[in-house]
Amino acid sequence: MNKYERLLYILNLIRTRKNLNAKELATACEVTERTIFRDITALSSAKIPIYYDRGYKLLTDNFLPTLNLSLREFLTAREALRSTPLRKISEYNRTLKALEAKIEARLAPQVREQVKTVGKESFLELKDRPASVRQSLWFEFIERAVKERRVIQMVYNSIDTGIREREVEPCFTIYVDGKFYFVGYCLWRNDYRTFRLSRIKSLTVVQRHFKRHSKIDPKTYFANSWSVFGGEILDVSLEFSGRAARLVGGGSYLAGEEKELDSEGKLIYRARVAGIEEIGRWLLGFGSEVKIVAPEELRLWTLSQAKGFSKTNSS
Repeated sequence: MNKYERLLYILNLIRTRKNLNAKELATACEVTERTIFRDITALSSAKIPIYYDRGYKLLTDNFLPTLNLSLREFLTAREALRSTPLRKISEYNRTLKALEAKIEARLAPQVREQVKTVGKESFLELKDRPASVRQSLWFEFIERAVKERRVIQMVYNSIDTGIREREVEPCFTIYVDGKFYFVGYCLWRNDYRTFRLSRIKSLTVVQRHFKRHSKIDPKTYFANSWSVFGGEILDVSLEFSGRAARLVGGGSYLAGEEKELDSEGKLIYRARVAGIEEIGRWLLGFGSEVKIVAPEELRLWTLSQAKGFSKTNSS
């Protein structure tokens, strides 16, 4: 964050947390204590009444406008900020913490007092691992390339083709099932592809620009995809029994899916799906409790995978 953003952040921290010293402020702002001392001097010079008494305090906060948020509205906003996957990206994490502090600093006094008494009856947490330093860097590079419409050169480890160099015109980033991806036009494949950030070995944003891909829309690109990868559109019909029927019956997986129970208690599931591999791997986890009625190519693919697994692991 720049100096102006940091000064506001310090001001918000002092207002919302009691008895913060220079070391604690330096840790929160990711700067040195010497920088904090200079910032406190700058705030005082701006006629902001800061004083020190077992920690930094504000003499008054009447100069700050109050947000008209109820307790529930604030807690909802705070939970959304703390639970977003952007917390995994270091640059966004700093921004989100600063944003949370700004919102809390502008709560009405009575709401701020109520916040102190609230427990953790509701808490959302991302259980998957945070993005590595390298992935955070890739995300920032890709985001910049998308905004500036610049070509990316990268070494990518594909499941299908292994490690090779690619040139890609990036279109947008996306977070799905605990992983960061970006979608772009691959100049090697001459087609749109989905790339997982953790599979990138190296990445450079080059000076070559490209025209905006107006035909691709993040809202529709993954329509009918089981997760993030597409393929030929297929009409799938499945029959679940036992525990699988109860599990699938209680969930929702695709827009436009149809579910019904037959006279024997089996769940009939129908949906339109793009590609077979992702849904095929999902079906393999149900074992004998799922029967693939259609299409035939999905049945043959899962059968081939099951036979291969059995052969590899047979004694």
